[in-house]
This record gives sequence, C-alpha cells and structure tokens, in this order.
Amino acid sequence: MNKERYIIALDMDGTLLNRNEKILFNTLMYIRKLSRLGHIIVLSSGRPIRSLMRYYKTLGLNSPIICYNGAYCFHPYEKDFEEINYSFSKELIHSLYIDLYPHYIDNMVIENHEEMIYQNEDDTLYRFFPHKGIKVRYNTVFDNQERMFSIIMSFADPKYIQDIKNEVKKYPDIGVRFWSGLKPRYCEIYYKGVTKAKCLKHIAEYYHIDKDHIIAIGDSINDIEMIRYAGIGIAMKNSCQELKDEADIITERDNNHNGLVTALHKIIK
Repeated sequence: MNKERYIIALDMDGTLLNRNEKILFNTLMYIRKLSRLGHIIVLSSGRPIRSLMRYYKTLGLNSPIICYNGAYCFHPYEKDFEEINYSFSKELIHSLYIDLYPHYIDNMVIENHEEMIYQNEDDTLYRFFPHKGIKVRYNTVFDNQERMFSIIMSFADPKYIQDIKNEVKKYPDIGVRFWSGLKPRYCEIYYKGVTKAKCLKHIAEYYHIDKDHIIAIGDSINDIEMIRYAGIGIAMKNSCQELKDEADIITERDNNHNGLVTALHKIIK
C-alpha cells in the first residue's frame, strides 16, 4: 500500500452500510487495515452520535466523527481536538412549528445527545429513528432543552413541499432538505453553511493534511459539499444523480457489493 497518509471520509447509509445497515465483511476488514496503516477514517453522517459509535468501535477507529450532517464534530479520545457545535435555539424551533403546523407538517421531532422529543406520538416516525440509549418524550417541543442538533418534520402529501420551502425561506440562516421515496415523507432543517465539508476541512487542518490527500465517499444530496471539497470525491454506484454529477469517480459496485473497497483499491495502492 502507498505510505502516504489520507483522510478518508465515509458516509454511512448507502455507502459504508448495506441495505441491512451492516458493514460487509470485506469492507470491514479493508477499513480496519487502512486505519492500522495510519490513514484517518472519518465517519461522516446525518446520524446522531448514539447510532454511530457501535460502528466506530467495530471498525477500531481513533479519529474524529462528523454527526448531524456537520452540526456536530468531535473526537471521542483526543481532548485537544476542538469540536464543532451548531445547535438550534428554542425560539427558532418554536417559530418554525407555529409557521408549519398543522397546515403543512404532521409532526416534528427534535433531538440532542440526551433526548429525542416528538410533538405528536407517531409509530411510523418512531420506527424510522433509532432510540436505544436515549430518552424519548412527547408533546413537549416547546419545552425543549438547548443544544438541539436535529429538526425533522413529517408531512403526508408532496404538494406541501413548495409551501414548506416558502415558509423556511423566511429564515435567512436555515434551509430545508427533503427525503424522497418515503411515506410519510420527511424533511430536515439545517443551518446554511453547516456541512460535512466544513467539518472535513477542520479535521484536515488538525492533522495537517493537504486537500489532495482527502477522499470523500457518499451517496446522497447531503454529501455534495463534502464531495466537492475533497481532493478525490467518490459517488457510490447507488448514488443520486446530483451527487454523481459532482464526483470525480463513480464506484463500479454499489453499497451491497463492497463498492467503496473497489474504488479505494484503485487510489491507495
């Protein structure tokens, strides 16, 4: 293998994980090997910390983690790594909810490291998110704690997409991302300028690694900034077209067939 050190940022769902949310054996062994050789493996996901740490430990990593699509970045073991921390205020959450409910959205769920808060009980939404190791509350969105890193909303009809976009435009600092192909449908509020790429840049500066030695691999629209920033941006075969259009490389195989391994083999000799 090449002795040059790379930062390798890996999205989780649709990239590192297969359709069953597992890391395939060949992928697991290869990522462990890269880590042992000194490459910096960065899990970069929209997921919260609680649903990343078991994968992190399985891979045997000792590197920073990017959570909540860049709203939180930290190192579990190195105290001198300066964390990135962007959270939503009570006032913003309250205002968004008043603007959108019940006209366009059916429910809102917010979360931080300690708890997940739903405005309404919702079995479908509840099953969609992992809850192990976190407190769950209902009907208290307006009584939330500070440092909320995630705002997810559900809505029943795609006709409301433009209405939701229009309401969110009233807030200059935030945007909204929609997840397609799901019933009910979901959308996510995010701070503009808060991306996986910003965290990746912070990590590169911490390790003094040049941009041309940064590899980023993803499959979805929330990976676009990261793919653009990296010296080598890789889109999975199963990626959305928007990401493929931005990537330097598209994998020959998908996430169910060790696609990221075959791509990395060609770069790290």
